[in-house]
Amino acid sequence: MSKLIKLVCVAFFLGNYLFSQTDSIVIIDNSKVVDTVVIKENITTVAIPADTVITTIEIDNSELALYKSGKTKYAPKPRDVWEVGAHTGIFLLSGDVDQRHFIPGIGYGLHIRRAIHYIFSLRLDAIYSMSYGLDPQPSSSGLDPEQFYQVPGGALRPVFNGYGSQNPWFANYKLTMYSLSVQGILNVGNILFHKPTNKWNWYVVLGLGGYTNKTMLNLRDANNNIYTNLIAQSNYNNLDFNTTSGRKQIKKNLDAIYDNSYETESYVKKGIFRLNDKIN
Repeated sequence: MSKLIKLVCVAFFLGNYLFSQTDSIVIIDNSKVVDTVVIKENITTVAIPADTVITTIEIDNSELALYKSGKTKYAPKPRDVWEVGAHTGIFLLSGDVDQRHFIPGIGYGLHIRRAIHYIFSLRLDAIYSMSYGLDPQPSSSGLDPEQFYQVPGGALRPVFNGYGSQNPWFANYKLTMYSLSVQGILNVGNILFHKPTNKWNWYVVLGLGGYTNKTMLNLRDANNNIYTNLIAQSNYNNLDFNTTSGRKQIKKNLDAIYDNSYETESYVKKGIFRLNDKIN
């Protein structure tokens, strides 16, 4: 009886090969009893040990098997892919105060990305960054009207009290920024499928984001007193200020004076466009 079953199985597989235009191999292991054998769409040869008994045969009709056997024109849609990534880089502010160090600041970021289509994906991106500035040119008379700052709807703060034309100050700050954005990414390289892989990929990114920042100033020394006589202590002069080497030396001298405490919170510049009193 077992020989008859084997002959029927072999005849079935040969018939499947002759009439279905398939092209792969299935080999059954050496166990004596096989309850179920799953036959992929691409079958040409089946090797059955002499002592194997097959009780059930199933045909794989998955989308991928049908596509590989030529019974459907379209490949199955792949699963949506998730991506988690990290990035870092130099954080630089372009303003009227020099960067304090050769590398002005560092930024760190995390993102989560999900593929929506072959060429389109969505990305949520968060960035934390920090930067330092130090001006080799003193601020003097411009600080005279800025001795106190009236917080909109709040208290009167003595931010620059004690500095001005009689006691110039060299601006120095520490800025911390947080940003969050949602971006749509179009992978232009995936539009054309002429190569297995692309050497270069072009992306088009469009998104919406927001950020918040906090700027701290170094206006007081370790004893909580204002700095005095900074012009003389830093050996500042106009000739040195007008050269690259001179500016570096002035900042080096100031580095030795300031205690880097950054204890005083700055305020929003007056008269700039804002959505309200606190949001630019």
